[in-house]
Amino acid sequence: MTADEGGREFSLPPTARLRRAADYSRVFSRGRAAGDRHWLVLAADNGLPHARLGLAISRKVLRRAWQRNLVKRIARESFRRHKHLLKGLDVVVLARAGCRDAARGLLRSSLDELWHRIAATTDNNRNHG
Repeated sequence: MTADEGGREFSLPPTARLRRAADYSRVFSRGRAAGDRHWLVLAADNGLPHARLGLAISRKVLRRAWQRNLVKRIARESFRRHKHLLKGLDVVVLARAGCRDAARGLLRSSLDELWHRIAATTDNNRNHG
């Protein structure tokens, strides 16, 4: 999809990625969590007007590089489609053992549900905190 076809709104620029170890550490130590048998999603406020994504897909969970790459591709695409829900958050996605044998559609729908759960808990914290 080219930018002329509307692909730009779903792009994932470098500013939308977690890059520094300190950012990952902050999310791991202070982040809110939502998870299921396939994914664990951690999120923490970032003080920015946009969301940023970090991926922690371990070799211990997914042995083969092609498996890790596929799971990362699914997570990035899902984040692109839901980043409007996650404004102001740094999000780290971890793969769990359930990712190993799950169908792609199931992985997508599972992660889609987790974005909504994280957004709901964030809205509650911002309204009551």
